[in-house]
Amino acid sequence: MASSSPPIILYCHCANADIIGQDVRQAVFAGLRASPAAIEPTSDLCGLAADRDPLLKRIASGRNIRIAACHERAVRWLFTTAGAPLPDDGVKIVNMTSGSADEILTDLLGGVPCGSCCGQSERPEPQAAAEGQWKPWFPVIDYDRCTGCKQCLNFCLFGVFELSSDDNVRVANPTNCKLNCPACARICPETAIIFPKHASPPINGGTVDDDQAHAETTRVNLPELLKGDVYELLRQRGGGQVAKKIQRALAERTKCSCASKSVEKLHAMMAASPPVCDSDCECHQVESQADSLQPCESDCECNQTDDDGRN
Repeated sequence: MASSSPPIILYCHCANADIIGQDVRQAVFAGLRASPAAIEPTSDLCGLAADRDPLLKRIASGRNIRIAACHERAVRWLFTTAGAPLPDDGVKIVNMTSGSADEILTDLLGGVPCGSCCGQSERPEPQAAAEGQWKPWFPVIDYDRCTGCKQCLNFCLFGVFELSSDDNVRVANPTNCKLNCPACARICPETAIIFPKHASPPINGGTVDDDQAHAETTRVNLPELLKGDVYELLRQRGGGQVAKKIQRALAERTKCSCASKSVEKLHAMMAASPPVCDSDCECHQVESQADSLQPCESDCECNQTDDDGRN
């Protein structure tokens, strides 16, 4: 049943990523600012969630909630991460990563009464983080899918995850996450880890194809992987998408690995094993004089998309 309460629209400008076209963002914000709706603009919903901003609890306690952001699954679990889970009813989440600005505004503003606010035309457009500031990139967990295998907890080098008092994995240190590294999401066997700023589904919170996800399950014995010949293990898994996902996760995991001493195990393992890549991919090379792996070159196979367009 539709609520008779005036809606409050939380608008995320997603200013720190390019997943929503700049023209669309600007047009939607201009339309909301000129409308009679009460809006709460933010430069980055991910940042609010990481900070557990009280605004999200206030929004979640409303009776007529409208949110302009990205994929609904990502938005709901961002609120949960912030300790402000959204109710099941009375919430409309409009995904601005698809559709025109006019379509998005129509969806957001349908039924908004005139005169519900004033003075919004003076609100400035939200801005991206300044140079040197943290750009909110971190995982959120879809607990409807998570089975508690703790693979992400063991795989992450940067201490992003911790166990809660009830033995569930939680995102405890979002600012520890390495910018643009989705490695833990790639090896999650239940597709339960979301990076809202990632370009491709289902990592970005888009629809999960459960048949495909089941075919690409990547449950890994991490101690075995770290102490053995990773490439032989990948071959034993039959190659294909499973091997590719593990290979890419390992490459992403080690690009900025100097932050953790545990990467020494990976160094020794990779130095002793031939690369999976057909070319001389830097993802699988260790410089004898360096303490960390060098980042991939642009033509490295790890940076190429699969035939189906995924990273």
